[in-house]
Amino acid sequence: MKKFLVIFALIIISVSITAVYAQSQYEIPSWVKGVAGYWSEGKITDSDFGEALSFLINNEMIKVPKIQELQNEISQLKTENAQLKAKLGSTTGKEVSATNNSKCSGSAKCVSETVTRIVDGDTLYTTNYKIRLSLTNTPEVNESGYSTATTFTSKMCPVGSTILIDQDDLQLYDTYGRLLANVYCDGKLLNSALLYNGYANIMTEYCSTSEFSGEKWAKDFGCGVKPTLPTQSPTKSSTISQSSSKCDPSYPDFCIPTLPPDLDCKDIPQKRFTVLQPDPHRFDGDKDGIGCES
Repeated sequence: MKKFLVIFALIIISVSITAVYAQSQYEIPSWVKGVAGYWSEGKITDSDFGEALSFLINNEMIKVPKIQELQNEISQLKTENAQLKAKLGSTTGKEVSATNNSKCSGSAKCVSETVTRIVDGDTLYTTNYKIRLSLTNTPEVNESGYSTATTFTSKMCPVGSTILIDQDDLQLYDTYGRLLANVYCDGKLLNSALLYNGYANIMTEYCSTSEFSGEKWAKDFGCGVKPTLPTQSPTKSSTISQSSSKCDPSYPDFCIPTLPPDLDCKDIPQKRFTVLQPDPHRFDGDKDGIGCES
């Protein structure tokens, strides 16, 4: 009510000034006095009186230059605000073209996001996505190495930090609906950092379906090249060498020979590699799919 009275006072003052300056330009209709009288007596509402004034102003029966200028300015501000919102809306999520970011490759998503949760070493959530690292596999909860891998990821890509996500063009999502990607934290690739620091193993079974299998870090850990078994312990090296041409399919990450000889984890240098059943060498004692975990 007070706000309306202030506006009304400004209108009356402005009308008075305009009338003194150019009385011959217009005349205020006599019915306005009646409407004003009814309003002052409380016989009509503020809204009704406001509509009457609006009618006079809009039809230039009374002229209020200052208010009209303000209305024009407000209209212009509304237009500019709408344009700004439209511009901001087009970049929601900070999604950018891969060609505009040197770290991204391919044509899938290249987007900057804020980390909201670290699930484990190879899985993290952001404002808009659940992300699983491409090719890189760290221990699950209750498995040996889970805590150290998760801590490593938490320090490299802490909650609240901004990361760059380069989605895998050849396998966009995993079976759980998580976005598969290379993840850059402060410019450093999390996928390779976990591998080079010994907190993860590579998932070679997906090398053929990953955009990133040709990158150096992926090749270093088994993608693109079928590795041969390195030199073994002196007591079994000659026997392994003779059998190395017969690689057991239970161990797809490396060429580990079939029986005989019966090998133990101490006989081979590899640790934390993929094991499929029947696992003739019994590398995977707890049958969790990972051999020689310790």
